[in-house]
Parts: sequence; structure tokens; C-alpha cells
Amino acid sequence: MNGGEILLHHVRLIGRLDPLLEVRLLAALPGSQAARIGRRRDAMDRAATLLGFALLLDCAAVAGIGRPLPPRLVFPAGGKPLWRAGPDFSIAHAAGRVACALAPEGMRVGLDIEARGAAAGSGLRLVSSQTERDLYHNAGLTNDELWTAKEAVLKAAGAGVTDAGQVVLELSGAVFRGTRYALLRPFIAPEISCTLAVTPPASVTVREIDIASLLGAAERARCDTGQGERESPGPVT
Repeated sequence: MNGGEILLHHVRLIGRLDPLLEVRLLAALPGSQAARIGRRRDAMDRAATLLGFALLLDCAAVAGIGRPLPPRLVFPAGGKPLWRAGPDFSIAHAAGRVACALAPEGMRVGLDIEARGAAAGSGLRLVSSQTERDLYHNAGLTNDELWTAKEAVLKAAGAGVTDAGQVVLELSGAVFRGTRYALLRPFIAPEISCTLAVTPPASVTVREIDIASLLGAAERARCDTGQGERESPGPVT
């Protein structure tokens, strides 16, 4: 990974996740997190979560970051997942698309994606000022871009959606609790609005990943956790 470059990898999710990929990703995760995801009844939600993890592995491989990765992942209850002693990352999914952003060491990153047209004006009035809405709309930016900017900053800061009103937006940046974030709006798909919040400022490289190529990353991660010799569990139904 170059010094100031964020990696943004994304994949299109169509239908149910391949059972073999699901098994291997669950096997690579820390036990408590794998059990939590495996209990989810919504297959698409389960698939999106697992693909986010697979994309993180893919980003780490491209960045040349040493393994093992999964044992160093921490999933606080109700909080942003963390990579212990590693770089910051952020995962989002919407409208059949899953994406992961991996930041260089020492940077903070937040990622949000939404289906275009999903953000309602009435809801935005609860979390944004008239000045912010006028600023965005006069610049030709949409409600979706305003909302994803707010959410991306909150993710970068590790804050919750109830704090959205404290995020003060500018066109190319935002301020939250005294910290300034640069805002990037990379293109990933016509139907998706995407915003990255990062501090300090950085460039971004975007790659669409073939879902089949993630199987190798999942298998390497499974072996790194010491589970490569064990019998894999059956697919979650």
C-alpha cells in the first residue's frame, strides 16, 4: 500500500452466497463472531457480513500486510470492528453491493454506501442543518450523498447515528468533535452513492472484485487460524 492510499474493494452480491465460501469464511473468523453471524436467519444479511470480511482479507493481501489477520480482529458489541495493532478499516453494504475500505497505518477511515434515491428529505432534516442541505443541493449533490457523508464520518470516528447532527458538513470535508475529515466520493456502481471520510487526507484506489476470487483468501485465512486441518462445518441453512 502506498503511503497515503486507501484501498476500496467492492463486490456485487447476487442471490445466495456460495456454500463453500460461506463455510470457509465462518471457519476463518474468531469463534464468537462466527457463531453470531451463523445464527442470523437472513441469508443475504449473513452473506453481506461475510463478504465484507472477505474483502478485508483481499485488501490486506493487496496491501502486503502480514498474516495472521483473523485472530487480531475485535468485534465490540455495538461498536466498530477493530484490527488489533493493525490499520483502520470500514465495511458497508447496500443494494446488493458490499464494500471495504482499508486505510494506511495511522489513518482513520469511514465508508458508507447507499442505494441512490434511498435517503428521504424528511429524515435528513433531523440530522442536518438548512445550511448543509442548501450547500449540497446548490452544488448538485443529492440527499444520498449528504447522508453517506454524515454516516462515513461517524464510522471513521467510531460514533453512532444518534450523533449525526454533530457532524458539520462542507463540500469536500467535515468536522466532528474537533476533528476534520476529508470526504471522497469514489464511483463504484451507477446505482450506489459512496462516500469515504478519512483523516488525514488521502487518495483512494477502487477495485471491483470477482466473488469467486475471494475463496482463496478465505482458505488462506482459515489456515492462518489453525483450522486448515480440521473438518469444516456444514453450510449454514
